[in-house]
Amino acid sequence: MEIAFVSSLTAEDEAQIARSFMAAFAGILDILPIAYSIRITTSSGTAFDRTHLPTRDAEEPPSASASAAQHGASIVPFSRLKPPAT
Repeated sequence: MEIAFVSSLTAEDEAQIARSFMAAFAGILDILPIAYSIRITTSSGTAFDRTHLPTRDAEEPPSASASAAQHGASIVPFSRLKPPAT
């Protein structure tokens, strides 16, 4: 899977958003029994990497909320999301 994101953010804002995206992705993907690698590269060339290998003897995977909190993110249920104001 490849995701491209283009915006008018400043380099400093891009770095902050990249950190937040990385935490959010990790919070979601870490609860799945899959191996993955994420790389986010900002327009200034700063790269953020994360690799995750599931353990075979893992007990019960953490809940999405616990995993997200561990990575500095929070998960909001879709039912609580509101569309942007127009």
